[in-house]
Amino acid sequence: GIKPARTETCASRSAPRSCGTSSLSRWVTSRRRGSSDSPRVSAMVPAIARYLAPGAGDPNYLLPLLSIDALSRYRRSGPASQALANALQGYRKIPYLYTKVIPSIGKVGHESSLPLFEDWLKGKDADQAVNGVRAIEGFPAPVALEKLFSHYEFIEKKKDNVSPEIKAVNDRIQPEILKSIKRISDQP
Repeated sequence: GIKPARTETCASRSAPRSCGTSSLSRWVTSRRRGSSDSPRVSAMVPAIARYLAPGAGDPNYLLPLLSIDALSRYRRSGPASQALANALQGYRKIPYLYTKVIPSIGKVGHESSLPLFEDWLKGKDADQAVNGVRAIEGFPAPVALEKLFSHYEFIEKKKDNVSPEIKAVNDRIQPEILKSIKRISDQP
């Protein structure tokens, strides 16, 4: 026969968790809190990262672009940041992918990749330094603001005692740093 409908309400349950929570909603909540270094994420990153290498049968770089996008969604994940940073070296001769992976590393926002971009800011290549500023802009706001302000102060202190090459790089990235700071802090 037909079983009677369950009349138990959420308030009458003795379970400690709230009514209506499923494993999916708990997972979504944990992702919103930023806990993306779970064992499941650590297992997924290598599976996605193997498609970072451009293949001969993929002239439009569809698989690398999709894997870059997928890895950039793992906020504050060390393995995702490391996979993207490792792929960066292979993309130097493919400018399109190179310019896509740099902001993705910033979007992941794991602190392990910050030294790479700080080295770029102190280097002699102006384009790479600008890319470093844009990547740091993608990090969480407190970290990005701290790094950009500290580097701006570093440039101001050493303004008179640098070589002409470094001065040209600093003159190019100072406006970029100010633009990035304004974008992060939502100032006009």
